[in-house]
Amino acid sequence: TFPEAESINEFWSNIINGKKAISKAPLDRIDWSEFTAEEQGFTLDNKWGGFLANIDGFDPLFFGISPKEAEYMSPEQRLLLMHVWNTLENAGITPNTLAKEATGVFIAAGPSDYNHRKVYSPQTQLDNPGLMSSPSLSLIPNRISYFLDLHGPSEYCETACSSSLVALHRAVQSIQQGECSQAIIASVNLLLSPMSYLGLEAADMLSPTGTSRPFQQDADGLVKSEGVGALLIKSLAKAKADNDFIYAVIKGTGVAHGGKGISFTAPNVAGMKAAMIMAYKKASIDPSTVSYIETQGVGSSLADTAEISALKSGMADLMGRSPTKSKHPCYLGNIKPYMGHAEIFSGMASIIKVVLALRHQKIPAIPDFGQQNKNINLEDSSFKFAQENQHWDSDATTPRRASINGYGIGGVNAHIVLEEYIASEPDRANHSEKEPALIVLSAKNKEQLLMRAQLLHQFIDSSPNLLINDIAYTLQTGREAMPERAAFIVTSLNELQNALQLLCNTASTDPQRNWIFTGNIENQNAEIMALFSGQIGDTLLSLLYTSDKLEQIARFWTIGAAINWAILYQTANARRIPLPTYPFELRRCWLSSHRQKSSVTIPSSIPLKKDDIEPFIRSILSMQLGLVPEALNARTELQHYGLNSIMFVEITSRIRTQFPSFSPRQLTPKDTIESFTKKLNSMKHLPQISSRHPLHSTRYPELIHLNSIHQGQPIFWIHGGLGGVESYVAIAALVNRPFYAIQARGFMNHDKPIQGIPEMARYYIDLIKSVQPNGPYELGGFCLGGIISYEIARQLQRQEQQVLSIVMIDSPDNTSLNKAQMNNDNTVKNAALQVTNM
Repeated sequence: TFPEAESINEFWSNIINGKKAISKAPLDRIDWSEFTAEEQGFTLDNKWGGFLANIDGFDPLFFGISPKEAEYMSPEQRLLLMHVWNTLENAGITPNTLAKEATGVFIAAGPSDYNHRKVYSPQTQLDNPGLMSSPSLSLIPNRISYFLDLHGPSEYCETACSSSLVALHRAVQSIQQGECSQAIIASVNLLLSPMSYLGLEAADMLSPTGTSRPFQQDADGLVKSEGVGALLIKSLAKAKADNDFIYAVIKGTGVAHGGKGISFTAPNVAGMKAAMIMAYKKASIDPSTVSYIETQGVGSSLADTAEISALKSGMADLMGRSPTKSKHPCYLGNIKPYMGHAEIFSGMASIIKVVLALRHQKIPAIPDFGQQNKNINLEDSSFKFAQENQHWDSDATTPRRASINGYGIGGVNAHIVLEEYIASEPDRANHSEKEPALIVLSAKNKEQLLMRAQLLHQFIDSSPNLLINDIAYTLQTGREAMPERAAFIVTSLNELQNALQLLCNTASTDPQRNWIFTGNIENQNAEIMALFSGQIGDTLLSLLYTSDKLEQIARFWTIGAAINWAILYQTANARRIPLPTYPFELRRCWLSSHRQKSSVTIPSSIPLKKDDIEPFIRSILSMQLGLVPEALNARTELQHYGLNSIMFVEITSRIRTQFPSFSPRQLTPKDTIESFTKKLNSMKHLPQISSRHPLHSTRYPELIHLNSIHQGQPIFWIHGGLGGVESYVAIAALVNRPFYAIQARGFMNHDKPIQGIPEMARYYIDLIKSVQPNGPYELGGFCLGGIISYEIARQLQRQEQQVLSIVMIDSPDNTSLNKAQMNNDNTVKNAALQVTNM
């Protein structure tokens, strides 16, 4: 996604038509308006940039993430998840296919202002558990690897403006070294607050006119920009063997630091030249066959001049002679006038632009190119600035070739050499009208299924020369099968268009046509599904296919059968092609500064009637997930809503307000509301409670009974530094006495947190005495929990109460640090490491 371009087709259209996507900061950027109000003297005037639309939109349930958790994820993570998924769909490759081989993930991204300004306020951290996954940039690739079940390298790369190219370089190396068979490279850059503008503005590096004019005399600075995108790469031999759609070929990559130069922040000519030479030598090509270079030029006279100097010198060295004109010019292009400088994403934007230029066989112009910078001289080289769109000429023996240059502040330079892919396969005849094709579509729900059908209909209308068997093959083998399904048996594109239109225009869930089939896997029959598993399933599928029983295959698939589609294409001449990708069900996921408390009401401790149990469960889940109760499907596994271990502990504590004997082990991620309700129906309800003994979990929500034991001396453990007690569940299950845990106030709700260990101890003593009014007491806790337990014991002893024991696990000894500081000796470091558990 690019500024004013939601797809690569729109992006290319903007480029070839010279459309500029630079504007002032959108007024709906809440972070910007709040920054304006907070920062004295700052206004949005002249804050130009290339801005993305709908950066707050996300489909959390698609990725098994609760809406509540999604609000606290950085938008960079959310956007990357969706773009990586759609990159795989564009390639026609399912996550299940990638999971069978080592697949690397290499992410170029920078620190998020969303994390800094929103998520990491002290109040937010205390109010919401599970945020430890948000701050670490290294967890961005790991989240993608985890969701897709990938087992190769999972790495984060940040080298400023060369990040995307360096990530690609690292991915290529990983494949060449055998670390993975293929790799995903993704990049994102967002402008969530004006913080990054301040330094550039102070250094007078920003364009006051909002125009980017690299390599030109009237250049007045750079324009910042946003973008997000992803690539999938593998060796050329493997891509051919896998019958993939190949956009372009990576011939060589190079990365080099420039060492010392004019200054630490200035572009380094020697470093850029070294990266360029490395890439060309790896490519093993005649450098004179490269007829286009995508430059990084940002509109700075110093940087632009240095880059041209490096390219000229590097090309001269590669050709083994002094700079001179070649009979074939090499055009220099630049993406910045269209969309601005996307910093970390800029290399990805350049790669995608060049790949599209190779496929369309066009060299795009630098729009409105004016007078060339007087410090730049191209007369003694084969370089020319591309000042108008032109056909990309090539001879019959040499593919079109291009390279991409990038450099980052601090000195990391990168260069990539690309080549167009020329397929060697012969022309293929279109699908015979006598040979029907089975087209399948699926989505998470009916609304998205219909949208998917609409997008495919629009795509076919605007795309000439499509083959029906390519569409069938791609949709069968290159899409993850989802719950809501439709299948069509057609013999031509016209029939497919009619079927898609009929599906979209039919109000009934089943169009009742003998060549259109719809269904949902909720209706699957386990015995029938078993027929399609393993060798028996493959044999049955082959028999149905050779007997021209496509309608039977369609019916079985739409109700949930797992079909091994590859069996249908053992001899067929079909290939994967780019088709419309998944239409995510976007909802706003953005953390508000003035967050409202949930309006969901949890039933009190009055015993429930049988008919109240399911609404009771729905209300608890709704509050934890950030979903309205009606949005929860009774037959959907809870894990699909993004429940995690911390949430399960809180759910358990609330369930026990009505079912005291309920154990955490009775609730699993594979449970549904339906199965959970049955479990609770089989248990004894809460007995009537007298006013003398109020239910402690209702009065004190921080106090959680972690096991189902009610007899014996109680044990009380206090939360650690993160505030939760989920880590104590396994311990409690092994204890034959009542085991109570105290989590931090505000940990799972919006109650105001307690400040200071003495105050925590005083409040926690009240919780403990609600269960056990008098000693002797047994206390414990991990890390901070041990320290709080110690303070509780001290205060109880002052009240003349007996404390039998305190268990302190990995609790830091602050006294040794204090002594070391007072003594000013060499033990300070050791004491500090002990305090931080290192």
